[in-house]
Amino acid sequence: MSNQKQPNNTAALLGVCFAFILSPLGLVLSIVGLIQSKKMNGRRRTMAAVGIALNAVILIYGIAQIRMRTDLF
Repeated sequence: MSNQKQPNNTAALLGVCFAFILSPLGLVLSIVGLIQSKKMNGRRRTMAAVGIALNAVILIYGIAQIRMRTDLF
């Protein structure tokens, strides 16, 4: 068993966390996390993919809410 510390994909984790605070930033961080996961042999790739999907849904929902409440579009 190796005692080497495995690298974490912090961008993927932050992308999921920022989905509920600031969705556009969370989407960018999740995309960065996905790119980083490819360099780390797929580590935390699922978390990055979930972050992208979650941020996209929340962002689309937010835009739909703004559209329904205002006459901007």
